[in-house]
Amino acid sequence: MEDADIASTTGTGHAPPLAYATATRPRTPARTWGRVFLASGAYVLACIPVVLVFERLHWEDAILHITSFLACCACAVSALMYVQAGRTPGAGYQTNSVVYKLACLVILLTAAAVLTLGVFFVLAARMMRDFDS
Repeated sequence: MEDADIASTTGTGHAPPLAYATATRPRTPARTWGRVFLASGAYVLACIPVVLVFERLHWEDAILHITSFLACCACAVSALMYVQAGRTPGAGYQTNSVVYKLACLVILLTAAAVLTLGVFFVLAARMMRDFDS
């Protein structure tokens, strides 16, 4: 197209905007789960010193324990969903990114904690059974 044709099609004398300039970034599930993962992880990390200060000052900290536990659960679930959503074709993120590696680390630590608790409960149940006899 010539300059005169462009000016006549837009009516402003400027070229029409390109498609990538006006398009918004699509909201992908991987991006959303990544944000939830980072936000809940940041809250869990922020709760650590706050709980220590509350314990030191003898303030009531039950609400912090409850919300940090829920944030830990949300962090583990969102890490799993972030990794799973990113495995779909066209997810648009790199598996060598820092967030992806952190999500994998959280999944491994959660699996280790669940396995350790399971072993603990099995051993505790065996000790109780042996204690009764």
